[in-house]
Amino acid sequence: MLRLDEVLPVLLSLILLGVDAGFAQQPPRAQVDGGVVEGSYYDARSADAVFKGIPFAAPPVGDLRWKPPAPIPAWRGIR
Repeated sequence: MLRLDEVLPVLLSLILLGVDAGFAQQPPRAQVDGGVVEGSYYDARSADAVFKGIPFAAPPVGDLRWKPPAPIPAWRGIR
């Protein structure tokens, strides 16, 4: 027969794992001129979103070298 002191820690661990998985947040997304970018939350308990690596201009290579920034081409999907 299983004793309560053997079963209780396992049962509580399973319950806590299920509760923690329920609080997972979807990553924040923002629509910009070229498409959709995905960010992350600064802190698990915060609503402050952080977006890194948002493209704002085409890379200055080739004919674009030493010229004003050119618009980025649109992309499909999420960056």
